[in-house]
Amino acid sequence: MAVLLGLGLTCTPARADNPFITRKPVYNWNGLWWGGHLGAEWGELIAEPASGTGYEDARFSGGIGLGYDREFSRVVFGVSADTDFASWSAGGRMYLPAVSPSLLSPQLTVRSEMEWFTTVRARIGVRFDRALPYITGGLALAKITTSAQSVATTGPFAFAPVTSDSWEAGYTIGAGLEYRLTEHDTLGVEYLYYQIQGPDLVVVPQNWRLDNKIRGHIVRATFKYTF
Repeated sequence: MAVLLGLGLTCTPARADNPFITRKPVYNWNGLWWGGHLGAEWGELIAEPASGTGYEDARFSGGIGLGYDREFSRVVFGVSADTDFASWSAGGRMYLPAVSPSLLSPQLTVRSEMEWFTTVRARIGVRFDRALPYITGGLALAKITTSAQSVATTGPFAFAPVTSDSWEAGYTIGAGLEYRLTEHDTLGVEYLYYQIQGPDLVVVPQNWRLDNKIRGHIVRATFKYTF
């Protein structure tokens, strides 16, 4: 019996030190992270009650972000904030409702430029080993400059150019998928839809009011480092 016990005591550390036995790493999303994103963005400008929409082709999107995630039994909750360094603009010729049946619709050119697009979001996802699909949503902020100019240079529809420049707020929703490369490094893809209320414009002397909105889409690749 003493011999068997001695063999057991000596064999236990030998099994623990066996170079042919490896442990499978366990991945989780707990912790503070920072990262960046690169992708494309496109959208449209709406200036009600004018008819017509100002479109813009897809443009480069890139920026940085940080956040914090916490995992509970494979369910991951997180908060994040990110900002985009690229600017985006859209505009075109639009038509206001006719002031009377005998007159043509007033024509004007409206254009908006959006800078420093920023989001503050929450997210929830379910971890499958290294993969994390998730949904997200929250607040969207941006610095928006909007201008309007009449097409007519004389007559009852002519007006002086007007411009408004301010920080505006809206919302964003989306979804994504992340894949954990190592204990700290994560790659992912993300889609976001956003809508931001732009600054209103009042055209004088006609006293026409333009209610501006910017809505768009972002598709981007993400990289994160978790501490």
